[in-house]
Amino acid sequence: LYGLINTDGYSNGKHEYRINLFNSETGKVDNNQLIIYSQDSYFSYPKSDLSGNYWLTAVNEDKNCLYKVDVVNNKIDVVAKFLDRDYKGMKNITPVLREIYKNYAILSDGEYDKYPNIIVYDIEKNIKYCEISLPKKNYPNRMFACAPVNSKLYGIFPADHDRDNWCEWTDIYEIDIENRKVNFCTTLKFDMTETVYTRGSRIYLLNSRDLSVFKCNYYDTETGQKGIEFSISLDEVISK
Repeated sequence: LYGLINTDGYSNGKHEYRINLFNSETGKVDNNQLIIYSQDSYFSYPKSDLSGNYWLTAVNEDKNCLYKVDVVNNKIDVVAKFLDRDYKGMKNITPVLREIYKNYAILSDGEYDKYPNIIVYDIEKNIKYCEISLPKKNYPNRMFACAPVNSKLYGIFPADHDRDNWCEWTDIYEIDIENRKVNFCTTLKFDMTETVYTRGSRIYLLNSRDLSVFKCNYYDTETGQKGIEFSISLDEVISK
């Protein structure tokens, strides 16, 4: 019933994340504006749970906080605070919320083997359930995204299979929360995944890093098949 309308701002030396709740039944926006203040401009995209509440991460008081936006009571609560990370000289960007899956918040963390790759937080019990590290030391970046597919959860990771061109590879792992581990699925030679979405048993990875070409690769979680869904250039679009 509710959606989020948000804008970023800056005042009194702090970044602001302003939230208004949109009620799809009445078609009206609630007047009570909710504001999260942060020392950093990096806010995660909001994710909704089964009750319709929204969750996101932002930096506050030098801690990376997991926030719950309570749509019924129109308020924001800080649910958890995580240690601040220093990732390749860039502070205050990890952990970052990637998905709400069942009763868990799935957060990407720092660089293996310095920090775990994944933090799993139980949002019903309000405790950290576990930390999961990948078995290989070739992941210079945090987990980029999560993809829930047919009751399973998958993690998308930029991979360092080629030191000179690390962003050209993407690895996909199944995240086994119950057994607190990951299972390797496949590697795609795909330049810097920017957007991930799912349909049926497939995970689609989109990229427009080359401004003249829009690409889409896929991985089928049931068959293991992978390939190029499409690759279209700007010239082709214009010609049509």
